[in-house]
Order: sequence, then structure tokens, then C-alpha cells
Amino acid sequence: MGIPNVWKELEPLKRSVSLVELAVREGFLRNARKNRTLVVGIDASVWIVECQAVFYVRGLHTQAGENPELRTLFFRLAHLLHYPITPIFVFDGPERPNCKCGTTVKKKDHSVVKYLIKLIKDFRYKFHMAPGEAEAELAELERHGIIDFAITTDSDYFLFGGTRLIRNLHIKTPGDDDAEIYVTKDTAAMAADYDTVGLPGCGIVTAVTLSSTPLAADLLAAAEGSTEAELELYIPEWRSQLRKTLITNPNGDLPNHRTTLASKIPDDFPNPHVVYLYARPVTSWSKGGCGPQFDNLQPQFPDTEQLAFHCERLFGWGTTIVDKFQRYVWPGYCIRTFSQSLLTPSSIRHIYKQDNKFKSNSAFESYGIEMWLRPLPVVALSGARRALEDENAVVKGDATCTSLDVWVPGPILRNAAPAVVDTFLRNAPSRMKKATVATGVYVPLLPAIPNPTPTTTPGSIIFDQGTSMQSSSKLDNALSNEVIELSDTSSYHFYDKIQASACTPTSTLPNEFMK
Repeated sequence: MGIPNVWKELEPLKRSVSLVELAVREGFLRNARKNRTLVVGIDASVWIVECQAVFYVRGLHTQAGENPELRTLFFRLAHLLHYPITPIFVFDGPERPNCKCGTTVKKKDHSVVKYLIKLIKDFRYKFHMAPGEAEAELAELERHGIIDFAITTDSDYFLFGGTRLIRNLHIKTPGDDDAEIYVTKDTAAMAADYDTVGLPGCGIVTAVTLSSTPLAADLLAAAEGSTEAELELYIPEWRSQLRKTLITNPNGDLPNHRTTLASKIPDDFPNPHVVYLYARPVTSWSKGGCGPQFDNLQPQFPDTEQLAFHCERLFGWGTTIVDKFQRYVWPGYCIRTFSQSLLTPSSIRHIYKQDNKFKSNSAFESYGIEMWLRPLPVVALSGARRALEDENAVVKGDATCTSLDVWVPGPILRNAAPAVVDTFLRNAPSRMKKATVATGVYVPLLPAIPNPTPTTTPGSIIFDQGTSMQSSSKLDNALSNEVIELSDTSSYHFYDKIQASACTPTSTLPNEFMK
């Protein structure tokens, strides 16, 4: 799907970045949204196609258990919990074009869609049904600042005006979650899914070069500011300018004069309907629409009981539900609670190791911790039994399990439990501290945010982005018992504990942790 050969041409713009490093640095640490998260839009149809492709090998599907495509999607959804990310899944809508790449588009929803939406709801992620193409909707979501990046493999995203794309996620190999990141301002619009012919003889290099000239901007402006009929009247004049540019190369943008190519431009190029489809695609902002309304982009927590219920119904996991969740769901669940500072340091039994878990030479360290699990196993068993329609069913799994081993990114753990980390670094033997100093420098991908001038009064404690809070004996007393319990030395950073406990109060502690 998308522009032929475009990824090769965009190779100089590609950066290979660990997804956890991207999310922590651009979302958690940058904190532009004041909720410690990176918002990503995900092309749901691409995920469905990718998960189906795995089972196209003859005979593999029948050997893969119940609903293997959905099970693969479940694992992907669970993996997203490990990152300070708020995902928004965007599905293609009924008004998408009838033809792409010369093939008639089947507009009936795939059978997987309704079950995928159930799982997305159980994970409490966001989803949205676009009126037209998901790529066009994602590009508009980026333009309006609703998402920071789009996850898709369809290069049409660039043609619709998107500029920040994540491609080819590796989320199955531990420590290797690298993704290809593309950030670009230019749009190569000579041929794509709607036009399988394009400009004959025009290669991708010439197309990309022309797309960065005023010619491309003029055509886009004309398409955006006129009707399709008016655009059709304008195109002959634009085509004449294109021929002149190819012949004379006035600004030296092209590597050489393209006289032959200019002579081969047909009188029906470009197709005004194709230009119009890309310049004014059907989105939630079309026809006076105001776009989708997401009331809360704060990271949410999965509904463990409902998720277990659907996993039993879809995958038949009743006998191993706790084991599955302990491996795939709860580690990310716990990381998410730390990233939102909703778990106190007393939730940590101990740190058992520090190490570099990611391949990037600019990545931060991670900490292996053992933490209290509390009643999550009981909640999962309840959901599995409900799916079995037998509250007394014997479901294999350790419902009395009280702890869990989790690897937490260093910046997240240091923010949530600075004293615990300090104590570990000070007292742990060197064999438990394997992390090496980063040798590279991370170059930000998102625009810098202005630093506001902090306005504080004497005795106040500085928070992120200039907010402050008055210190008081009442607050000191409220936290004193916890401080005494956790700190075995006098070096406990009390101001850090207050900062970790008083983050933006737009999330609430999941019900499972309140029982």
C-alpha cells in the first residue's frame, strides 16, 4: 500500500529508535500534555492484515489454536501496556474510496474487527471509526495535535499531510523493540494508491524533488481552496509550469534537465479527481465536522476481570488464565501505575538488578523489581469463571500469588520511588548493577516546548512545567508514616516523594489495587 519505492527514498530520514525510549523521552519526560504520556494513532487495519499474514502458511492456521489472529492482536495490545503510551486505534470507515491500487475495495468490516474492539475496550484504550480512510484520519489527528505519531505501514499517510510515522515495530523479542521512525515535511505525491499510473517515466527521486518545490505547494493550495471543477480548470496552467520546470530546471532542484520527461507528460496529468482525493479526503473534519472528541487521553488501566472473561471466551484460556496474565498483562499494568505515580514505593518489595535492557546507545537503564501483586489474580479468576458460567469451576493458576517480577525503565522508577533507587545504588553489590553509561545522545523527534517562567512563593516545591505546591506540616504528617517505613537512612528525598505522590490527579488508582 502507498507510494511505490518510497521507503527506499525516505531511508535518509529513517531513525531506528527503541519504542520504550521514544515513549519515555518524548512522552514521560517531555510531558508536554501534563499526563506523562505519548499519544499514538494506530492504523487498525494494518495490524489486522499483519496478524493474518502470519497464518497464511498452509496448515498453520488449523494448528494454532482458537482464533490465532485475535490472540496475536491480544499480545500486541498487552505489550503496549509496557510503555507510557495512550494508543488510539483508527478503523477505516464506509466512505473510503471504492478503488485502491486498481483493486475494488471491500467495504464490509472484517470479522475480526468487532472482537478486536472488545479487546481494545477491555484494555481501556481509545478507538475511533473514521468516516473514510484511516490514514487520512490519522494525518488529521496529527495536524490537530491529538496524536504525536502514527503507527502504520501505509506511506499514503504522508500524502494526506502526516509528518511523523512509526513503522515496522519489533515487539516480540525481549530487549529489541526498535521501530523505524520517519519525520518529514515533504510529500511525494506523484503516484499512490488512487493512481496506479502517475507520471510515466518519473522516478521516485524526481517525484520527491518536485514535491519540495513551489509547484507542489501551488497544486495543494488550489485543490484545498476550490471545487473539483475549478481545480480541473486550473490544472492545464499548472501542467504548463511543470513542463517548463523540467526543461529549464530554474532553481537547480533537479539533478539535471528532464526534457524527455517533460515531452511525455500527458494532457490528462494530473488526474484532478486523484489530486482532490488526497488534498481533501473524507475525515471527521469534513463538511463542517469538528473531529472526534477524546475526553481523556490520560493512560488508563485494563479491566482485568472483563479481559479475562473475553480471553476465556475467545481463546479457551480458563485453565491457565493467571499464568497468561502474569506473563503478558500484569507487568505492563504495573509499569503503567508507576508511570502515573499511582503506586507508592511501599509497593516495591526490592530491586534485584539494574541493567541496560534496550539496544540503543542512548537508552537509559532499567531496574528489575519484585513488587506486590495484590488481588489481581483473584480478579482474573473471577472473570474466567464467569466466562465458564461456573463460579465453582477449577481454574489452574496461583490465585494466592502475591508478587511479580517487572523490569521498569529507570526514569519512571526514579520518579515514582527515588529513595528506593538511591538505596539500591548505594548498597547493592556491583554484580547487581550491570547498566553502562549511555555513549550516544538522543536527538528529540518532537518539537521543543517553551519553558514557562516558574512563579513560586517562599516555601513552595517546584513541579514539572512551573506548577508548584505549598509545603505544609499537614502534608508532611500525611506522608510521614510512609517515609519512616521506607527509608532506612537519612538520605530519603522527601521533596521527590511529594512530587511523585502529587502528580496530575486525572487518573485514579485502578479498582483492583483498592481492594
